[in-house]
Amino acid sequence: MFDIKKTKECLLKIVSNPQNFKQEDFKNYKKYWYKEGISIFLEHKDEYEFYEALNEICKDEFIKNNFTKECVTKKLEIIISKTIILPEENKSNFLTQQLNNLKSDLKKDIEDWIFIVPLENISIKNTFSLGDVKLYVLNTYRENKLKEFIKDFFKDNIHYNSHQKENLSKLFWKRMIEPNSGLTCAEVKVKGSLEKAQQIAFYKIRLILDILKLYSYNMKNKHKGYFGIKGEIMSNSSRSIIRYTANKNRIAPIIEHIGQPFELDKDTIEYMKKKGLNELNKILIEPNAFESRVLTAIYWFGESLDLQNHRYETFEEKTTKLENLGYIKRSERFLYLFNALECIFIFDENEPITNNIAERTALLLGDNYEDRKYIKKEIKDKYNKRSKIVHHGEIYISKYDLDYLTYIVWSSIMNLLKKKNKLKLKTPEKLNEYFEKLKLS
Repeated sequence: MFDIKKTKECLLKIVSNPQNFKQEDFKNYKKYWYKEGISIFLEHKDEYEFYEALNEICKDEFIKNNFTKECVTKKLEIIISKTIILPEENKSNFLTQQLNNLKSDLKKDIEDWIFIVPLENISIKNTFSLGDVKLYVLNTYRENKLKEFIKDFFKDNIHYNSHQKENLSKLFWKRMIEPNSGLTCAEVKVKGSLEKAQQIAFYKIRLILDILKLYSYNMKNKHKGYFGIKGEIMSNSSRSIIRYTANKNRIAPIIEHIGQPFELDKDTIEYMKKKGLNELNKILIEPNAFESRVLTAIYWFGESLDLQNHRYETFEEKTTKLENLGYIKRSERFLYLFNALECIFIFDENEPITNNIAERTALLLGDNYEDRKYIKKEIKDKYNKRSKIVHHGEIYISKYDLDYLTYIVWSSIMNLLKKKNKLKLKTPEKLNEYFEKLKLS
């Protein structure tokens, strides 16, 4: 539970502050709103008290886990708007009542929400389920089911006549269903307030897609897992580029195809099942501390694959840092990959990160002393390059470094998933113990 007394003190400072200002003063107010029939403008000191109250409320575990700060902000604005018009002697008690009832009022906004989200660059024939998420094509049958739902939704609404209801149904079809017709979509059900539920829904969908990318990476698939939520990646398209010399003696037009679909067909699904997909599906239901780290690493790995370099891009280091900015996506991907490794191999924020990531990666993947020595050296070298990106603004990463690190991260995740049950890995401490035993063996 949040501290009601502290929160009330912050709000009392706001609602007890008389607001006498001229029109030209409006520009000095950073936060303002119109609710409950009145306009509220906060000065800098009041704005500070507002966010102190907001942050205190959001310390409550239930509120933090089920509501976004934006949702709590709206509730707080309504409370202030209702309080500020009261006589001064009534404000304190009214605020106490409102804050005591805040959690129960927020609970009314919690419902089971179903989200249908269009995907890009992924094709599927049959419904595919993983965790809480279903993937399917929005075909005629599903479109008609949605059409029936919308028709029934407006059917008994007394606020619209039959003509308005028909227009609303047509508008929903045109704007919401028709643009997604024939696309692969992800469907997931989440309990919560609408905004928080959507955040969780998108996280669940991205995680499932990132798991698919984990498997697609090692398949004979030239697109290397380049698919995702529509609007978040480059769409399946082509571009025509006109190219000719300045003296007009040569012409070299080109059509480049970008983002062709990844096919989630029967063979792909069978391959993934042979490589442990069913085990990953079990992990998604209720992951333990170790499994949560692995899922986080998978998330970073999958998201790194969205940062694509076009196949016509060169991998030559340029003369200046400014010219190397053209490789910024590559360096961003490099950082994501090291984030994945840190999720797996770092157990304490005070430990020597470079050495321990390199050593533990080598222990996990190397078959003998020479292999481990080479892997440790390579990872140390690449982590130093990662530090130059973060701390010195370096950008250039070679194709070899990027490909090598991508393979190392993929191998580490797959290796740990394979060893998980045999080694009874349930906590990060158990994994650390495994590495310590390897060092002394």
